[in-house]
Amino acid sequence: MRNALVPIIISILQAFLCLSCNEQFSPKAPFEPQPVVYSVIYTDRPQQFVRVYSTYDVSGYYPYANATDGAIAGATVSVTGPQGTFLFRDTLLQRPDTSRYKTPIYAYVADWRPKPGQAYTLTVNAGKAGSTQATVTTPPLSSSQYWNPVDPTISLDYPDTSTVLTTVSAIFLSSQSTKAISEQVYILYTVQNGGGREEEREAQFLGPNVAMGGGGYTSVWCDRASVSSVLHNLSKKYAGSKLTFKRIVFRLIQMEENWYEYYSIVRLAQDSRTTRFDQPDFTNLSRGYGVFGACTVDSLVHEYPADFRFNH
Repeated sequence: MRNALVPIIISILQAFLCLSCNEQFSPKAPFEPQPVVYSVIYTDRPQQFVRVYSTYDVSGYYPYANATDGAIAGATVSVTGPQGTFLFRDTLLQRPDTSRYKTPIYAYVADWRPKPGQAYTLTVNAGKAGSTQATVTTPPLSSSQYWNPVDPTISLDYPDTSTVLTTVSAIFLSSQSTKAISEQVYILYTVQNGGGREEEREAQFLGPNVAMGGGGYTSVWCDRASVSSVLHNLSKKYAGSKLTFKRIVFRLIQMEENWYEYYSIVRLAQDSRTTRFDQPDFTNLSRGYGVFGACTVDSLVHEYPADFRFNH
């Protein structure tokens, strides 16, 4: 009896295999649109931006083959906080890299400035892609700020004098709730353009470098040689134009947890010597992908005198 069943079992298996071969295998799952939202709010900026996209499907299996920006127009975007609810309007931004996407960046903008140590909720209704929401809390301001040395003019107003101190630092005591910090030093100046108008520009020579941790003292510093080099180079570059140096800014950026988690995955985990296929996803949105983050910015500013010797 057992031997008689063997041919029957083999026939059933062959029939099953033949039927299975008629169905083409595809690694692609059914596509469902999802919202993709990017926004990082800063306490030192009078305008805040939100970018809203939809996930997209491609005919093949290589996502970068898509050359059409999937920005969503007509979305309803708002942020609610202690100051009330702010509605965003659409705008176009210049795209710095047009190697893949040729069109300007479609974004949403609102005129408001978040406060340190406050919670804000972003709500996006992206039409067919659906709605999503996220809440972040901006880190509190640093509890202590001071110069080292106490009089920064010794090095900053006379950077190329060999008898002065070699460095000047802005000292900040960051908040315990800060997840990571970034340091920046830059000089603001105005230069007369070809039409006779003065344009404000920025010369940055430190940062932004990101380091994990908060709740301690951070020294944002620059050396006399770096300041002197920037001033001399700009003075030579604009030798035939009106040049006025306004101020030098020492800035500490305190990053809250969501923004740092996203940043560390996208930027810090990259290795130029290897190819990674395990790119993890992080999002604090209730639905979809992307990030809603926040930064609190502390600054110590030294104003250059009107008769600063590098002005001309």
